[in-house]
Amino acid sequence: MFNLAARIVLPLIAIVAFISIFLLYYHHYLTLWLTILLVVILVILVNIGYIWLYWQRKKTQFEDDDA
Repeated sequence: MFNLAARIVLPLIAIVAFISIFLLYYHHYLTLWLTILLVVILVILVNIGYIWLYWQRKKTQFEDDDA
């Protein structure tokens, strides 16, 4: 159940963060280099999140196999 919630929450947070970053850039609150840097950091963090979810799912499968 936790992984299901995380699989729903992670994309929603990522979408909101991407839209927020681009809106801040559009309204001239962020410079171009800062926008690019934040997007790169956000992509890396989202990928780490998906890797963590995948690892959690595999970990539960290994624990079920051992039992």
